[in-house]
Amino acid sequence: IYKITKSFPPEEKYGLVSDMRRAANSISHNIAEGFGRFESKDKTRFYKISRGSVYELMSQSIVSHKLEYIKNETELEEIIKQANEIIQELNALIKTIEN
Repeated sequence: IYKITKSFPPEEKYGLVSDMRRAANSISHNIAEGFGRFESKDKTRFYKISRGSVYELMSQSIVSHKLEYIKNETELEEIIKQANEIIQELNALIKTIEN
């Protein structure tokens, strides 16, 4: 996401670029924080926040493509593919912990 947003217009530095980078960081940071929690409810709460950040990043990527900041369709498809894989992994993790 950092590489992709590096080519965005300068006027998006504090808008879409910042939002996308923050969402991407939130994914991994919340997974790490959830992993460090002892209680199951704490763990799954952070994993669910992480999952929400994945959906947020997907939405921002689609908007970026519509605005032609992400010009390559393949690049967008790869972001969506990777995002869906993360969502599936988080769903499995959450389900395992909750059961």
